[in-house]
Amino acid sequence: MCGIAGIFSREAVPLLDERIAKMCGVMSHRGPNASGVVRISNAVALGHSRLSIIDLNHTSNQPMLDYTGRYYVSFNGEIVNYLDLKKQLNYPFRTNSDTEVIVAALLEKGLDWFLSHAAGMFAFIVYDTMLRKVIVARDHLGIKPVLYTVSGDTLIIASEMQAILCSGLVRGRLNDAAIDEYLGYRYIREPYTLIEGVYQVPHGCYIEFADQW
Repeated sequence: MCGIAGIFSREAVPLLDERIAKMCGVMSHRGPNASGVVRISNAVALGHSRLSIIDLNHTSNQPMLDYTGRYYVSFNGEIVNYLDLKKQLNYPFRTNSDTEVIVAALLEKGLDWFLSHAAGMFAFIVYDTMLRKVIVARDHLGIKPVLYTVSGDTLIIASEMQAILCSGLVRGRLNDAAIDEYLGYRYIREPYTLIEGVYQVPHGCYIEFADQW
């Protein structure tokens, strides 16, 4: 279990480093082995709290950048058939992690190919530096959680609600309709959450956010 986080904006975000670090910090229980933050610009940052399972080497820490410098990824989960996927790619792998298979597949085969071939449980954030696009995806059964919200010009993504809220960029207003549903059924339907304006990525889906989010 790992924690993933991202802040993406069209304008400079004040205290961006502190915000993304705090988001990762509150998810340290999800990934006690390593924590990483990458500030790509004054408006874009990715973070990760790592629980090391596959490839314990520090070279597999995240966020991870592909060898061309195009795709950053922050990944939570396990791709059980990653070795089979590697055999179908001509990418110069630098680690033994399943994470690197994601960026390799994006470069060579595309996102749809990866999602249709990957087996496992996962949630991940990808930032495309060339197209200035964010991709957030969730496994077919929705085993791994991932939440998102848009506040003004800023997109915030994380594994947990507390990470979204501690970014300081979101007003934590309760979603009255979701409260009624939870009290009645002990369950909240996708894509809704207990916080107004914060949504779950539906299971088996991915969402792309272009520069105009």
